[in-house]
Amino acid sequence: MTVDGPLEALHPVPYERLADPLTGAAFAAVRKQLEDDPGSVDEDTLRTMLSDAVADTETVDRREALRLAMTTVEHRDDARDVAVEATVALLADEPSALDRAALQVLHEAATDDPAVLNEYVGDLAAYASQDSMSQAAATRCLMEVAEADPANVLDAVPALEAAATAETEATQSYAVYALSCVAEAYPEEVFPAIDALIEAMQSEDETTQTNALAALGKIASNYPDAAEAIVEELVAVLDADAKRVRNNAVGLLGDLAQEHPAVVIEYADRIAARLDDTNIQARVNASIALQRAGEADPAAIRAQQDRLAAALQDPSPEVRANVCSLIGNANVSVPIEELEDVKENDLDETVRERAAWAISRLN
Repeated sequence: MTVDGPLEALHPVPYERLADPLTGAAFAAVRKQLEDDPGSVDEDTLRTMLSDAVADTETVDRREALRLAMTTVEHRDDARDVAVEATVALLADEPSALDRAALQVLHEAATDDPAVLNEYVGDLAAYASQDSMSQAAATRCLMEVAEADPANVLDAVPALEAAATAETEATQSYAVYALSCVAEAYPEEVFPAIDALIEAMQSEDETTQTNALAALGKIASNYPDAAEAIVEELVAVLDADAKRVRNNAVGLLGDLAQEHPAVVIEYADRIAARLDDTNIQARVNASIALQRAGEADPAAIRAQQDRLAAALQDPSPEVRANVCSLIGNANVSVPIEELEDVKENDLDETVRERAAWAISRLN
């Protein structure tokens, strides 16, 4: 092959002068350079390319621009702001595997600096509320923001509610944890999601169950009328395999009993069964729940006399003291000699005092 005339000198062409068909190749080339040597790419060039991609999402090579934005988020802190903006702007309405990967990159960035996503909560909520392959990743991003500052995700609570009922276990777990973070400071904002949290409480995942219980507890403590809707569901998990779930469930029943003792005491037998729990906190919580609910129906407490008598020997002084109070309050027919033994020989002063008081009530 021959060339007519001499070759002109070759020289780099600035990005700004590239023809539109070549911009995709430019994004790919700069991305490769970033991966090989992150510090070698000029910051102004990076910012210009990503800003142009945000300004012209209709004609830009979306996939190559998105890949460049993702790589910039991962490798260049000095351009992370514009890279995060570009990543969010370039996400597809119908997410693909690439969009899911982009959301995962955003999550990784948020683990270091959750505030980097504060401006994009609305965009993330849109993906978290739709049943797509990106739902879990978007919900996970919102979880990071919620953990850092729940106020920043208040507008995303409906999306988190939807994600909390997703079929994907991971999505549900991220959403329920985010809702529990919000409920800690803003229980009124999470109140509309109570049905979703009740459903999540039935999850087979221990963490999801625990976080759902925590959120419901915050709601119920601020809105006692919500208690009646969840007591039956709480009772259903009293014998869960996970000790944290049992502890939280019976503890929450105790909290609810302060305002709704008559509702809780209906389940005295199931609550009293936790006095035999292998976990000390479950036994403590059960004794507290029975105390708070017992005044609504002392007869229901008296029906538990065998369990209460056995609990006088519990290793926990708190359980023993609470049981003495239960026996005295409800006039439970426990053999006086057993109470006398506790009064004389228990190592804990409070337990001895409560036993003496219970004896005075029974005489």
